[in-house]
Amino acid sequence: MFTNQEIQKICEDHNLNRGDVYKIRTAFGSMCQMSETWMTSQGIPQRSERSALSSSELGINVDYFVKNCWYLKGSKENINRRLLTAAGKSNNSFIILIGLDVNSQSAKVTWPIFLDLYCTFVGGLVEKSQLIRFWQKFFDEL
Repeated sequence: MFTNQEIQKICEDHNLNRGDVYKIRTAFGSMCQMSETWMTSQGIPQRSERSALSSSELGINVDYFVKNCWYLKGSKENINRRLLTAAGKSNNSFIILIGLDVNSQSAKVTWPIFLDLYCTFVGGLVEKSQLIRFWQKFFDEL
């Protein structure tokens, strides 16, 4: 759970209202749980038990995410992986991702990544210059 100050900061940083933050966080939590179930069914080892995970360690398995993320559902899996890689290479104030090895079984889409991608692809809440840098990174890999 977030403190009131954390929610307020997210709202200000991402131009969201409180209801949006709760909705996005609920979707993230649901995907985390479904990801864990999927990992178990696939025989993918998990680092630690869910109850022992802190909020910052909570995340969605990258393989599960690229196949099942509802807001990226219309694109192919390899495009979704490139989106995660491009977002990880952006160095701006909005997309704060630090990079994601999309080929690692243990890679996770964490809350900041999930939130930033949501704001980029669903909310359209990214400044034009930041969006241009994001797509430049996306196409740099080609």
